Amino acid sequence: MKKRWKHISANNPNRAFTLIEVLASVALLGALLSMMLISVARHTEQARMAQDRLEAFQIADSLLTDWLVQNGGVIPSEQGSIQGHPDWEWQIEGKVSHGLANLGAHTAVLMIVDRIAKEKKERTLAEIEFVSTSPLTAAAAGLISLE
Repeated sequence: MKKRWKHISANNPNRAFTLIEVLASVALLGALLSMMLISVARHTEQARMAQDRLEAFQIADSLLTDWLVQNGGVIPSEQGSIQGHPDWEWQIEGKVSHGLANLGAHTAVLMIVDRIAKEKKERTLAEIEFVSTSPLTAAAAGLISLE
């Protein structure tokens, strides 16, 4: 009986893996690889979204600076397109602020919006609230009536 099982002992250099061991290791490697690919895809999407948000804040800052310097603080309209980003637009919304109305000022929010987001709905990339003493456009001013 000793000779019969000698070929599968631990000291035998010709010992091999069984089919079950090979299949289990292949399944484990496959699972690990699929989890890694999912993780990389999520990371790539998060990095792209972070880059979009950063760029949207830079665009919003540039728009506010241009309006302040070139237009004397007057906002040309309540929304507009953004050059270089055909699916992005900027929007202005007025906010109610009774304390500022007594001072002749108002609060508004500048938003950079992705109109064609992956979720098939608008996605706000950047939102900046600011105070202004210059008048808003008619549409935006209608949003902040203080009556």
